[in-house]
Order: sequence, then C-alpha cells, then structure tokens
Amino acid sequence: MQKIGLGLLAGFLSAVPAQAADQVLFGPLPSWVEPHSPQDVSELGESTLPVQIVLLDTQSRMEQGTQTTYSAIALHFNAPQGLAAGSVALPWDPETDDLTVHAVVIRRGDETIDVLASGQTFTTLRREQNLEQAMLDGVLTANLIPEGLQVGDVLDVRYSVVSRNPTLKAQNNAFFGPFNFPAKQVHLRLQWPTSNRMQVVKGADLPDWVRSRKDGFDTVELTLRDVEPVALPAGAPSRYQLVRFAEASDFSSWDEVSALFAPLYENAAKLPATGSLRDEVERIRTATTDPVERTEAALKLVQSRIRYVALSMGQGGLEPADAALTWSRRFGDCKGKTALLLALLGELGIKAQPVLVNSAIGDGLSGRLPSAHAFDHVLVLAEIDGKQHWLDGTRSGDTKLANLTIPHFSWGLPVRSAGAELIPVMPTQLDQPSEDIAIHMDATNGLEAPVPTKIELTLRGDNAISMQQVMANFSGEARDRTLREYWRNRFDFVEADQVGIQYNEEAAEFHISLSGSAKMDWDDGWYETDETGVGYQADFKRESGPNDDAPFAVPYPYFERATQTILLPPSFTKDAVRGDVDVNESVAGIEYNRHARLTGNTFFIERSERSIAPEFTSKEAPAAQKRLRELRDQRVHLRVPDNYRATDAELALALEKPLTTASEFMVRGNDLLDAGKYAEAQADFVQAAKLEPSNEWAWANSGMALAWSGEFDDALAAFAKAEAINPRNYVVAHGRGLAAERRYQYETAIAEYTKAIELNPNEFAYGHRAGSYLAVQKSDLALADAAKALELAPGYLEMYALRSHILGEMGRDAEAEAEVDALAKNTSDSNWALGMASQLYTELGLKEKAQMLIDRALEEDPSSMSYLARSRLREPTDIEGQLADLDEAIRLSPDYEDAISAKANLLYAERRLDEAMAIINQALEKYPEMQSLYLVKANILRVQGKREEVLEQASAIQAANRDAPHAYIIASKILDAYGKRAEALEAIDRALAINIEPYMYLNRAQVREKVDFEGRLGDVNEALRLQPAMQDALYVKAEILTDQDDFAGALAVYDELLAKTPEEGALLNYRSVALWKLGRIDDAQDGFAKAKLLSTTAPELNNLCYVKAMADVALEIALAECE
Repeated sequence: MQKIGLGLLAGFLSAVPAQAADQVLFGPLPSWVEPHSPQDVSELGESTLPVQIVLLDTQSRMEQGTQTTYSAIALHFNAPQGLAAGSVALPWDPETDDLTVHAVVIRRGDETIDVLASGQTFTTLRREQNLEQAMLDGVLTANLIPEGLQVGDVLDVRYSVVSRNPTLKAQNNAFFGPFNFPAKQVHLRLQWPTSNRMQVVKGADLPDWVRSRKDGFDTVELTLRDVEPVALPAGAPSRYQLVRFAEASDFSSWDEVSALFAPLYENAAKLPATGSLRDEVERIRTATTDPVERTEAALKLVQSRIRYVALSMGQGGLEPADAALTWSRRFGDCKGKTALLLALLGELGIKAQPVLVNSAIGDGLSGRLPSAHAFDHVLVLAEIDGKQHWLDGTRSGDTKLANLTIPHFSWGLPVRSAGAELIPVMPTQLDQPSEDIAIHMDATNGLEAPVPTKIELTLRGDNAISMQQVMANFSGEARDRTLREYWRNRFDFVEADQVGIQYNEEAAEFHISLSGSAKMDWDDGWYETDETGVGYQADFKRESGPNDDAPFAVPYPYFERATQTILLPPSFTKDAVRGDVDVNESVAGIEYNRHARLTGNTFFIERSERSIAPEFTSKEAPAAQKRLRELRDQRVHLRVPDNYRATDAELALALEKPLTTASEFMVRGNDLLDAGKYAEAQADFVQAAKLEPSNEWAWANSGMALAWSGEFDDALAAFAKAEAINPRNYVVAHGRGLAAERRYQYETAIAEYTKAIELNPNEFAYGHRAGSYLAVQKSDLALADAAKALELAPGYLEMYALRSHILGEMGRDAEAEAEVDALAKNTSDSNWALGMASQLYTELGLKEKAQMLIDRALEEDPSSMSYLARSRLREPTDIEGQLADLDEAIRLSPDYEDAISAKANLLYAERRLDEAMAIINQALEKYPEMQSLYLVKANILRVQGKREEVLEQASAIQAANRDAPHAYIIASKILDAYGKRAEALEAIDRALAINIEPYMYLNRAQVREKVDFEGRLGDVNEALRLQPAMQDALYVKAEILTDQDDFAGALAVYDELLAKTPEEGALLNYRSVALWKLGRIDDAQDGFAKAKLLSTTAPELNNLCYVKAMADVALEIALAECE
C-alpha cells in the first residue's frame, strides 16, 4: 500500500521549491489567498483507504521573479495503519526560500485542536536524500509529529513558501501536479499581475479554468471533486505519464530561456591566464594539432579528473560554477563540468556549445511551456570539420569520439546569446550490437559426452564502459567468483574451467569469456539451440483511461546479437535442423533476424534484434502482440538422426557407468554393436542373458556381435539359444545370413535372408540378400532386392551403387544413370552420398554431370569429401588445381586419410618427394593408423634408394596397426619388393589369422615362388572358393596355368572371363596366346586382330606386343604393334 502523507503531497505543489531563511516562520495567511475549508467528516462517506485526502488546496501568486505558493492539506484517518502518514514534513531551500506555517490543527468531531498552540513546534533537519548518488540539494525539512492523533481525526496543515531566484530575474515558471491520487477535493488557483504575459496551460483531463481579473491581477482556478486515480497507459512513452497537470510560464519562447542561460555559461567557461588549469590546456595544445585528439584529451581531463557531485542548492540549481572553481575543488555537477569543458575546448579552437536536456520527460519537452526548470542535465555539442559530437562531462571512459553516439534525450535546448529553439537529440539505429554473444560448442565427441564450450560476450559502447566501471571494483578471487556466478546464472548447464574479462578502451568493447564443458540436454533426441529465440509473451493490452490509444515505447537504440556454433558428430544432415528457422521481419519497432545452416558437421545459427524506431502505434499493438507470441513459439531445435551412432567418447563414458539391469545392458550393448565395438557389445549381451536367461534378444544380439567379429561357430550357438526361445526371431535369420555371407557361403546366406524377410521384411535383409545374389551372379534378383531395400530405406546408399553397377555391367547405361540421379536427389544433404554419386557418374562416363553435382555440393555445403571428389575430376595436368582442392579438404578435416593419401600420391607422381614426405610424416605423427601412407612413404624411399628405411615401413605399419589385417598385407608388399619372401608370407598369414578375405589368398599366391605351382594354385582356388566370380583371381589362375603349360586350362579360364567382358582387348590377347600354344594358329590370329582393334592407345598396344614377345608367339604381329 502506498503511504500518502504531508511530506509526499508537498512535492505535488510546485516545481519551484520553497526557499530564503533557515528558520521556519509562523504567521497569518497571505491576504490574497482565498482559503478553502475541508469537507465535514460526516459528509465524506465510507472509504476503504486507511488515510484519505479531504482537501488539497494550492494557490500560487507569481510576480516580478517572486513566487508565493500557499498550500492547505487536510487528511482524514480511517484506520490505525493510516496514522503513519500523519507526520508533517515541509521542505524548502534556505538560500532562496522562506517557509511560513499558518496553521496545524486537528479536527475531532466538533473539537478543533491547535497543535502549535499546545506547545509543539517544528524540528528542522537537513536531509540529503540522494547523497549516495553524489547529489547535494541543500534542502531543509521542517518536521512535526502531531501528538494525540487518532483514528477519525482530520489533520489540517496550511503553509506558504515564498521563492526568489535571482537567476530568473523578473520571470516565473511553475509546474503543478500530476493530481493522480484519490482525494475528495483538489483546488488549484494561479495569479499574476495583469501586466505580465503569463501563459497557463493544463491537461485536457482537468476542468476548464475559471478566469477572473481583480485589483490588477489575473486569476485562473479549477476544482476537482471525488478524485480517483486513472490508469496510466502501460508501456507508453514518458510524455504520456503526465496526467492532471498544469503549468505556468511568462517565458514567451524557448529562445528566451536559451538567451537567459547563455551569459551564465559564457561567464563560467573562462580560464584563468595562469595556473595549473592553463598548464593543462597548453599540454594538450602542444601534444597534438588534431582537433579530434584535442577534444578527446579535454573530455578525458573533465571526466577522469573532476569528480561528479550534483549541486542544486540555491542558484546552483540553475547556474554553473565557473571553470576555475570546478578545477580547484576537483568536483562539479553537470553544469560545472560543462563550463570547464567548454572553456578547454574554446582555448583549443574547438567550436562547442552547451545544450540543456531532460533525462526524465525528454520526449514530452516539445509539448511543454518554455521554462527554465524544464531541464535536469546539460551536454556539450562540439563541431569538428562539419561533424557534430555529443560530449557529457559527467560520464567516464569516453576515450574516442568515434565511439560516441547521439544520446537519447529526444529534445535539447542549445544555449546561445541570440536564443535557440528546441532541437532533436535522438540517436540513429545502432550499426553494431551493443550486446554480442558467441557460443562455440564442440560435440564431435558425442552428444552425451562432455562438450568443450567457449562463450564470449562482447559489450559495446555505454554497456562496455558501464561494465568496465563495475568490474573495476573486483579483483582476484572476488572477480573470478563474480564471473563464474554470472555464467552459472545464464548457462547453468556449462561447467566453467576458466573465466576472464578484457577491456578494449580504444574500441569501447568489454569482453567476458568462459571456457569449460557443457552437458547438452538432448531431451528425447531434441536440443533447443541457445540464446536464439525471438519474440516473447507480449502483452500490449491496456486499461481504459486517458491516452489509452497512446503509442508504445520501444527500447531505443537497442541491438543485440547471438551466434551459436555446434560441431556435431557424424550422421547429422540438413533435416536435423527443425523449426521455423528463418526470421526476417519487423514487429513492434524491433527488427528480428534469424538464420541457420548445417555445413558438413558444423551447425551455425545467428539471431539478432534491433530497434528501428523509438515507438509504435497502438493500432499496431494487437497484431504485434499476436505475432510476437507466435515468434516466441518458433523455437529452433536439432534432432538426433535415426541412424545416429554413439561416438567412442560416449561409449567410453557408457562403459564406465555401472549397470544393474538386463535392459541397461541391452541398451548399451546395442550402442556398442552399432559402433562396431563387437567384443564389448557381446559382453553386455551376455550379461543381459545372465540376468534374464529367457531374453531372446540378448542371445540374438550376442550372436550378431559374434558374427560381425568373425567368431562364426560361437555366433551360431548363440542364435540356436535365441531360436529355442522364439523360433520366429528374425534377428536369428539376419545373423545366420550374415555369418554365411561373411564366409562366402552365399546360397546359405540367401536362404537365411529369405527367411528373415518372411518373418520381418526390412532393408537389412533385402540389402544383404541383394549383395549375395550379385556374388552368385544372379543380377536380376539382386536388382529387385536392392529396389525393395530402397523402397524401405531411401537413404540406403549402397543399394543405389549396387543397382548402378549392375545396370552398367548389363549395358543399361540410361537406367544406371537414373539410379545415380535418384541417389543424388534422395540423399542430397549427405556429403558422403554426393561424393558417391559423383564417383558413379564418373564411372559411367558422365564427367560433366559429376562436376555439376560436386560444384553444387561445394556451393551449398562445402565439405572435405566434395573437395576430394573435385580434385579427382580435374584434368590430370591441372596439378595445382588438384592440390588446392586437396588442401581445402585437409583443412576442413585434418584426419581425412583419403585426401592426405591422394595429395601424397600426387606429389610423389610429380616427383616432389620432399613435399610428399613432409605431409606423410606430419600425418603419421598424429594418425599412425593411416595405413595407405606407409606404402606411399615406402615408394618414396625406394626411389631415393633408401632400402633399409623402406623395410622399416613394413615394421612400422604392423606395430601401429596390430589388429588391422590390411596393414599386414601392405607390409607383405613392401617386404616382397625387396625379396623378403618369407617375411612377406608370414605377414599375410598374420592377416589371415585376424580375418579371412579372398584378396589375401590372392596376395599370398603372388608372393610365393613362381615355381610353387601347387601353393599358388591352392591360394587362388581358395580365393575363388570364397568369391567364385573374383576376376583378379581368375586372371592369376590363368597366369599360373600358363606357367605350368596347361594352356587348355588357361583357355577355359579366359573363356570364363570373356563371358563377362567380351570387349576387353588385353584379355583377348592372353586367350590368343593360349590358342597359339595349343596349335590353333588361325583362331589365335583372329583373336590377335580383334584385340588390336579394341586397343586404341599406345600403352594398350605396347602391352599386346609385350605379352606376345614374352610368350614367344606371333612375333611379326608383335613387332607391328610395337611400331
């Protein structure tokens, strides 16, 4: 409840304080006053207020620079809690005012108690109410607490204040109101000599003036009865907060007010001829001739070396202290600081003038009567080379004029001897955010793992200066604690490791930083981006009342921006960004912008809000409220992809977590299985099965983990246990099919996948059955299954590639191209898919289409894979172009082995060996698991003739990749190149011990001694047993049979190969050699002729010649081909 007392009401009476002696005077009412009596208590009626204003009577006579204001206040006390308002407190300024008390009485029924006659008197106190804000007004307060005051009493106080302010000379101005409080009667009467040119105005919500003229005075008065407070228009500019007010002024224009103050500032803004202040001016003058730098130095001197203290005592409320006085006492108010700054600038040749402003009701100033009391602050407006600069001596930290903006006072009055009218003092829109926050989160280690996070808040302009001043009060541990608390309150999900601040005085920027780790809240797979919301729960509704159609104020100027960058784990694509992301509109005077993009694995979002106008109309309010609420609900989220796989870091955390239930083991086991951590997954499934022996999925998934690990017998045993629980468990059929497929038992695999499809049609079963059909050369069935898999899962990339490959082999190029088109369309937000599509286009001879696809990918979503693909599409002679693409790919993904290997090989091919070696060594130091680089390095060392170092690469790759079978195959090639056959064979055997693959047998066949026909042929046959259609194995088999002089056997193998690729010239040439050896010369010559027709390049013809020469057949034909 607001307490209404005599001290509070005294402030409503006049803007010119009561002022002229430091003692309270007592005497009769002025003769010109026509007193009003309060209404009788019996007539008041019931009131729920604890204290009720019965009468507020204000009468003011203004003549020749003197203003006498009579006030009568009567309060009725209805309840005990209202008695607290019964203290009388009457303020006045003893330098300019006389306070005269006429009566203090208590009316109790028919009894009237004269408080002063009973012996009570006033106590005079000096209370500087705003001392903490460095403001001194010199006001005295006459205090009296009437004794014996009771509920039901009426306290009636009457007094006058005579004010004489020499600064105003013979002129007067006053403000009365606002009368926006409950009262039974409010009376206002103003009077002035008829000869004066007094202007009086009132608010439209007050009754009309009653005018009269008597004894040489003009009088206006009005009366309000049964006053109730009206609702002020919520959210309106400050000019609409004034209701039920009146004002009077005999200033005819603002010109007069300006001219009144001009000599005051002209006289105060003078420097003494000698002394320390003069020395300061000369120091600045000597230091620089640049007017901007001189102005900055003068402003710095006033702001930093003169302490601010508001001095409004007596004439000090209007008149500035002179520059020398302000300098000598090292403190001053806005007027004194302005005078000092003007003096300095004048001496330095800088054009400047004072400008009076009002910090509270500036936007309403143009609608007020001209008044010397209409201002509470003063600025300096300097002009340099035609550009205006607004300077405020009471501020601090304004070191650069370039950083200063126009202050928001709405209106200002330049002080000039010739006078001036009001001018706008309105800032322009901000071109830089005053608050700019950037959030960077690296979630590449996983969504559930701790996310390294860096946040920096940049404050600019006044915000920066204010924060610098605040933080200057903290140091050491206190500052660190304050910063951590700030970040904790703003981002409670981020654990700060380091916090810091930095102030850039030159740019007026204050930086607050945090680095630490965040726990991202992926609620049900959704993450709401941080600090990126727009709009709010706007409420522009108003109660009915005066000015309820007023415009709404906008925080102006205002500009804030937030950006968030999140590095995401693999598998996030563009459709992971959900919500109405893009915003670009202006609502209720604020311009809202938001946009986001997902480039590769980098998500970036930016949101900004900037005010573009200081207010908006009430007509716009309903639509603006609706739209702002809609925008508030348009949040931006990231959605975890359905195919998301837990990262190594997440799995490591999961493995550290103690689990107790079968369900927990199953969840973690599935994550591990998806991530290829088969041993760990299988262990979790075993634990789940121990806790729930009848859990069919624990046994089935355990079998899947074993099948992927190559432990096929154990896998089949686990599947048997699952099947015993549920014979229709489709994962059992999946697993048995997978085990058979990985052992190259394709017919068995097909049967199992068929069973799985009968139980639960899904893309896994169709996709793997398609691969098995292709392995047994049932291309039509493979095509059909791949199509079904894509129907179920349009993002199944391998199925597009499989269908394109098969259709291309069949010569159905248009269909193959359409398949790649579908891949590019249906998976356009996947870098991997676009790279695959580009490669498939290239294989189909559609290089231009491949180029267009990669160009589009690089324009929309640049990625390392796209740059690698473009490097492969460039002309072989465009070495620098290839290198530039590869460098960009490596910059985006420093661990991208394919790009690093491609660059190393390109440099090696160009014999830029030192560059190639440098990139290889740099990569292997960080990523020793990059197997392909060891082979390139070995080739470089071989060219350089460094035999021992070449052989060291064989040891190095095995040591760094002990569980990677292909590493041992690479080692075997290095060893075999230098005749280390035994070691090479041993390396291949190690690879086979880890995992059996057909190509390993083929490599072993090629490493064996040439005369070891049995061993070579045994290896090749094993490879063909595992993969019957393996072309490379068939080639080698034909070569071995030829070496054994089994030309008939070789011919049979060549026929098998030619059934698939009948137009291959080299293959026809080998077959013709076998025919020649078998004595079928005519057939051989026909074959040689056809082979020559199919071979169009010099290398191809040279190969035909070489094969014949080495076989010692058809030498004349060979010679012609060589020529």
